[in-house]
Amino acid sequence: MKHIEIDCHIVKDKVLAKVLRLLHVRTKSQVGDLLTKALSSQQFHHLSSKMNLMNIHSLVPLKGEYQKDQLQASSYKLQPEQDKYKEPVIGKIKEAAATTNAINVASAKRMKEFKQFDIVSDYSDHYYASSNLSLFGKKKDCFTNANCSVLKRIMQEWKILENNLPETIYVRVYDQRMDLLRAVIVGAAGTPYHDGLFFFDFSFPPDYPNSPPNAHYHAHGMRLNPNLYSNGKICLSLLNTWIGEKEARWNPRSSTILQVLVSLQGLVLNRKPFYNEPGRPIFRNQKLSRSYNNKIFLLSCKTMLVLLKKPPKSFEGFVHQHFCTRANFILQACKAYIEGRAIVGYYRDYGSHSSSTIEDSAEFKAQMVKLYPDLKTALPSVITTWALITNDMKVAALVFYKNKNIFKDFLWGIGLSTMICLAVRLLRFYEPGFIANVLDGASKWFLGQ
Repeated sequence: MKHIEIDCHIVKDKVLAKVLRLLHVRTKSQVGDLLTKALSSQQFHHLSSKMNLMNIHSLVPLKGEYQKDQLQASSYKLQPEQDKYKEPVIGKIKEAAATTNAINVASAKRMKEFKQFDIVSDYSDHYYASSNLSLFGKKKDCFTNANCSVLKRIMQEWKILENNLPETIYVRVYDQRMDLLRAVIVGAAGTPYHDGLFFFDFSFPPDYPNSPPNAHYHAHGMRLNPNLYSNGKICLSLLNTWIGEKEARWNPRSSTILQVLVSLQGLVLNRKPFYNEPGRPIFRNQKLSRSYNNKIFLLSCKTMLVLLKKPPKSFEGFVHQHFCTRANFILQACKAYIEGRAIVGYYRDYGSHSSSTIEDSAEFKAQMVKLYPDLKTALPSVITTWALITNDMKVAALVFYKNKNIFKDFLWGIGLSTMICLAVRLLRFYEPGFIANVLDGASKWFLGQ
């Protein structure tokens, strides 16, 4: 009884702090009924899908097959002439493990240094940078007037975010533009979004919280979810951009930006986004759902490449650190999906879930094969770049050792930069008209030809 009272008090405190919002749950959606009531087949499948239950028996070999494999493995012994190959192989495995471990340790340290919530200055690339500008500097300025209820509410939201953000959500707000906010959500394991980074820009309206915040998703022209459009539009009841139940819509008294972020993480970027589209029965079309997950993972990988080339401002370090840490896992997962050793979203560090080949469309595998070299080039490159920037020469040396092509490109870049610097220095010794004379002579020679 004591523990129940403690739990109730904790929930009550979170509700008062506007971290939690209690919603009415209809009888058809009561997941607890799965364990306490006799249900129809349709309702059983509906509720079990909400719990993310998975039939493990379809993903592991039969007991007899496992024992057979074990007997074969135990009876196999290396012949004397094969012993010479044993040590080099083990050495390479240890070497690869040491490299990966060094990179992960160094990156993990810097990931901890990146604050989940912080106040920054540069909002130049924010989607809503030009919004609300007409309000600033006026007497009724709701975003700089300390006595304004809008500003007070935003400050409360900041405090809630600073103290209650989930581990995989990072937020930046702006000291000069308190009406703006940027967040990134790390794709969760067990979903087709795993290891991806998904950025969202928010703008608080002048009548906040009477109206929900404006929201934009950095889609890069790709639609990764039925709720996230390629133009950046977000379809979510809590943002009043979807006609949902009244309880799920924005409530000025209790709704917060934290609830929006958690909803995006849990309800949108979920394990089976195919069923986010209204009218798709959850207990049917499993094949279509898997096919959709494959498509989503491809787009997620393409988004990674875009972010590596041009990370959003104030998150440059985070993007590099994240992909430094997860590069090896992402590449291994891609390889497992190509070889059919794992279902998209279900690859784990210790290997795949199935001993047999998983049947996926030839088109998906062909696209993954085409995309894999780009990822294999980009991910180690970002590790090297970040290691050099942060003076982590040990990690840089390890990556150079494993990736000779990256080392060659690095040396070529240094050589080119050196030649340009020398050329600029030499030009300083010549008269101002030197370049003009060179160009004039070149044009005459060209016309003479």
